[in-house]
Amino acid sequence: MLQALRASPRVKVFEKTEKMLAPENATLDTVIANLAEFADVSAHESFRSCWMSFERLSVHWESVDQAAEERETVGGEASLVYLFDLASRGTDLVTEQASEKERELLRSLRVVDDQPAGGNGTFAAVRLVDRKLMPDVWFFDIRTGIHALDVNYCDYLDALITTKGGYGWQYLYADIDLTKPEQRMVRERLTNLLAFLASAFPDVDYSALQERFDARTARRARGRH
Repeated sequence: MLQALRASPRVKVFEKTEKMLAPENATLDTVIANLAEFADVSAHESFRSCWMSFERLSVHWESVDQAAEERETVGGEASLVYLFDLASRGTDLVTEQASEKERELLRSLRVVDDQPAGGNGTFAAVRLVDRKLMPDVWFFDIRTGIHALDVNYCDYLDALITTKGGYGWQYLYADIDLTKPEQRMVRERLTNLLAFLASAFPDVDYSALQERFDARTARRARGRH
């Protein structure tokens, strides 16, 4: 992903960080042992399928060829959290209006991917349940709330690579009705993102993502007939 972004003449990379773990911590067994010893936390076995030996991995980018009719430049951002740090990356989202079920969910979230540079008020998280990190992924947007994604942590990383971390890509995997008027900004952002990705990275097949978008906007299209 980082190589593709850096190599594209249509992308400006503002920031990227690739900080590898120290050799003594660069195995998943060591990280899991440290989680157990220092944080009293275990991890679901599926995390082994997508282990990344980075202490920090992040990127922030924008397209350099904004069309005149576009209201905002296409861009993206990812800031992945080191597995050991997940235990301490909680959220502060519980409000007095939240139900007890909602409070339980919000308290369990542990941030795995953040977008601090863009200031979008979004992040992705897994859950810490009974002191165990679980692989199901949730997406929070300050404008639309919390959404369950139909991907696990490993699938999330795969989708992140494909989408290059383009802003709002997570909505392609969320159970959300994009036909609603209040989701117009999300629709427009995804429309512009998918068009840019397909054009800027023609060696990648984006048809599956386009199908996801079409499925979430199908009712809007039918309503016009």
